[in-house]
Amino acid sequence: MLNAASNRTSNYIMVLVALVGAYIGLTFIPPWMDNYQLKTYARMFGAAARFEDQEERAKAEFFRNVRSELNIRLQDNQVKLKRLNKDNVEVSVEYSRDVFWPLLDSKARTMRYKWTVVTKFKQNF
Repeated sequence: MLNAASNRTSNYIMVLVALVGAYIGLTFIPPWMDNYQLKTYARMFGAAARFEDQEERAKAEFFRNVRSELNIRLQDNQVKLKRLNKDNVEVSVEYSRDVFWPLLDSKARTMRYKWTVVTKFKQNF
């Protein structure tokens, strides 16, 4: 049978693990959610740029959505649209973002993202 001191120590360790997990969650989950939402906007951009004459309008709408909704300022050279064939388009995004550590005001870590999303156009019959 375990004594009371052993149970108390294991409780302190579990609380410490939970606090560290919450601290890391508060640090890294918001940028991860923004990146996930940015991928959704990139898929929408690829779908809206189905025809070449709609590409500029779709790109302007993509930049407007990212800037207003996510407060991420992307440059024109950080987003690339490439047509793979008549049914697929590839959107590549490369950007970096600072992650601020809670309770440590002076510490920031730069996270670099580089990913590609392929969108397949649906055929309307």
